[in-house]
Amino acid sequence: MDNERPRFRAEEFEQEAAFRWPEEFAESQKRISALDKDQQKQLKELGDWVNENLIICKQEDLPPHSPQVQKVVAKHFQWVSAFWQPDKSSYLALARMYENDPRYFAFYERLAPGMSSYLATAMQSFANSEL
Repeated sequence: MDNERPRFRAEEFEQEAAFRWPEEFAESQKRISALDKDQQKQLKELGDWVNENLIICKQEDLPPHSPQVQKVVAKHFQWVSAFWQPDKSSYLALARMYENDPRYFAFYERLAPGMSSYLATAMQSFANSEL
């Protein structure tokens, strides 16, 4: 079996995002297309770093509100902010999507069992303390 971690594939969600949030989706596409190849690579690496470090935090049984996990979630917020600028409400909505949307749920559960709820709880803690 391949030990490579699953990678988030934005194209799986683009059609829905374009339909549900057309203005925000257009702005996101504009932001991403303005990045040069190195910046796009750095953004992808940041997303991968976040996922890898979430796995480590969960494996170490660190509570979602712990300083170590919150540092990772701050990087998650930074990564998300490259695509659109979330506020507290929208970041909390994203956390709920990670738990309730079967596609997001499946992606995060492939990283580690229980990861969807772990990340959502960590994001809620971050949003409530930082946003």
